[in-house]
Amino acid sequence: MTEEWEEYPIELSPHRQATVRSMIEAWSAHIARFIAEMDVDIDVAYDWWGVDDFIAALCLRDFISGARAALSPADLPDFDAAILPADEEFMRITVADPDRSMARIGGFETREGWWWGRVPREGPIAAELASWSWPRELSGE
Repeated sequence: MTEEWEEYPIELSPHRQATVRSMIEAWSAHIARFIAEMDVDIDVAYDWWGVDDFIAALCLRDFISGARAALSPADLPDFDAAILPADEEFMRITVADPDRSMARIGGFETREGWWWGRVPREGPIAAELASWSWPRELSGE
């Protein structure tokens, strides 16, 4: 049975909405794809997800966080229990990024969610980041 909070609408744009449940499912699906692609050989495969896809997932998590702020306090334990498995998987496949490089690359420096301070520990996204020649303003040099 679906809880009422799961159907709470999240406005994605002026003409597009999703439910909290569908956004949590999308967050989980993104993480599952990142995990599935951790062993992808980027020199052979052509359809792996990259930095832009990772940033899109972080934006997705922002929408979910915004919805949490709008829920009633009584719904928060159920919400937190629903999002926790995906968040734990995300933490497992990422490492701390104190420079918040994803936020800076994406132009989201003001985003506050903890997920903006994480980068993949391995896989094609980590390789893509490692291959870039960072502009001086991003590298802190």
